[in-house]
Amino acid sequence: MSMKSARDRLNCPNCGAPITSYKCEYCGTLFYDFANLELYEPSYIRLRIGDTLNIFRAVTTSIEVTQSSPEVCYADNKPFLCGNPDITVTVEMRVVSDDKGVLMERRRNV
Repeated sequence: MSMKSARDRLNCPNCGAPITSYKCEYCGTLFYDFANLELYEPSYIRLRIGDTLNIFRAVTTSIEVTQSSPEVCYADNKPFLCGNPDITVTVEMRVVSDDKGVLMERRRNV
């Protein structure tokens, strides 16, 4: 079974609108696509902050997924699991220069 990234889906999981960009045009849901991260292999990352697009070459040094246990609640003195577990994904990257020695490129108003 293959996992699809958010952009490979046809519709936004929150409002059902067609996905045409990194952000749903109707409800504003953002989509992050990290499908191609490989440990210790350099890759180019595009990071948009406001109206600035930052492009840099980075090496992924760590990917960690942790999950907390749901709470144990009681009803009529019987335990049951309540609430949803929290899942945390931590990705650590180190920015490295490209073949020309450039660390990052910035583009405004994109």
